[in-house]
Amino acid sequence: MYQVNHRHVILTFDEDLRYIYLLRRELLKPLMDEGVRLIQEFFEEKVKVTPDIIADHHTFGSTFMIIFRIPGCVSNGKQ
Repeated sequence: MYQVNHRHVILTFDEDLRYIYLLRRELLKPLMDEGVRLIQEFFEEKVKVTPDIIADHHTFGSTFMIIFRIPGCVSNGKQ
């Protein structure tokens, strides 16, 4: 295992939209997939690396967020 720096990216959305996702939980997967795609696209275009991403969503409490943990990035096959 490599010792690498990692980053957390947290995406939240307006409180008024939470009701939609509480009623239609099947929409959470496409929402998370799009968040992963956007973060990967950013890293590949701006930083020229491919990130490893671990995605998680929290639907409890007063916040409704998606957390992306980026434990490492690969550039030209090397970390």
